[in-house]
Amino acid sequence: WTMGGKVGSQCGTPLVTPSGVNAMSKLSNGAEFLPGARCLGDLLAEQGYVLHYIGGADSQFGGKKNFYETHGFDRIEGLHDLSEGLAETGALNHWGLQDDETLSRVAARFDELASQDSPFVLATLTLGTHHPKGHVATPCVESPYKESDDPMLAAVHCSDRLIDNLVEHILGSPQAENTLVVVMSDHTAM
Repeated sequence: WTMGGKVGSQCGTPLVTPSGVNAMSKLSNGAEFLPGARCLGDLLAEQGYVLHYIGGADSQFGGKKNFYETHGFDRIEGLHDLSEGLAETGALNHWGLQDDETLSRVAARFDELASQDSPFVLATLTLGTHHPKGHVATPCVESPYKESDDPMLAAVHCSDRLIDNLVEHILGSPQAENTLVVVMSDHTAM
């Protein structure tokens, strides 16, 4: 589940909630999310890093926005911040923005942050491989797996292609030598 993966990977502690895995969505806006935990964002913010998050889903889901605000992030953008004018374009799926839309914004933000003098973290979350069937972005509709009995194959193929494009964009940047790219899952199933 989203926040279990984020907290586990960024704070080094399991997230256990008595009322369900996505119960942290019920935190009021601006409420602190695990304020006593020391997470990667806290440590990097203390070292002068600028921290941004861009995700295609609602940033309130699971308490993501509160988590990032509590732990050093300067700018948090999700579906409602990024989707203006996209409802009729096919750029949205059940969870939010299609991955090509999200990752194009991530690439542009990377270029913006890389052109500045401060060290930075740019975190993102894709939605294309979300179960049960995944979400194939428009640029991938001609997937070699489009006729498969398992629609997740086309979704994984698409996500692989789109993430590869982002990594290649970063590696082609003048800042590539000073950039660390980490790709990980927030759900063990995906």
